[in-house]
Amino acid sequence: MNKAIGIIICISFTFLIFHTSSLVKTVFTHQYPPIPAGKLPIITIVDIMDDSLRNITVEDNGSYFKESSSLIVPIQYELRQEFFLDADRESSMLFSKKYQLISEFLTKSFTQQLLKYHEGNGQYQKINDDFFHDLYVSESQLYDTYSVIARKDKQVYVVIFNGEVTIDALIEAVKQNTE
Repeated sequence: MNKAIGIIICISFTFLIFHTSSLVKTVFTHQYPPIPAGKLPIITIVDIMDDSLRNITVEDNGSYFKESSSLIVPIQYELRQEFFLDADRESSMLFSKKYQLISEFLTKSFTQQLLKYHEGNGQYQKINDDFFHDLYVSESQLYDTYSVIARKDKQVYVVIFNGEVTIDALIEAVKQNTE
């Protein structure tokens, strides 16, 4: 009996230490991890713009890359890049997400939920495309914001670009990054 109580206390203490250390790590570390060097499994500024034509300066402040997962969406990537183009020194931003769901059936309703969630980026229009199962675009020239939500097989992409770009360049970048 005493041995069982001792084991329970030991397990409880270990559990408490683990969660306390996780909390301390969360509080005292940067909320968003920095963007790693090298090729990423998500759309980046280099995928959209020909960096040989422009001098792109990516700002570390506000830029991040993170990976996460869940039971229904086991692969999730999120990237935010704030950058400057050439001498205009006007800040631009790329926000890119990639989701890999467990079934193609779930991606249909997931895509519809993403469209509702991103309504603030403008009115999305469905575009017929032979490559994607679903393709939605939004252009707000007033705010210089262009968005794409695309679904192909079990993958769903969300790409929002604030700056000088064409919607065709965003669509092409998503096509090139679709597995």
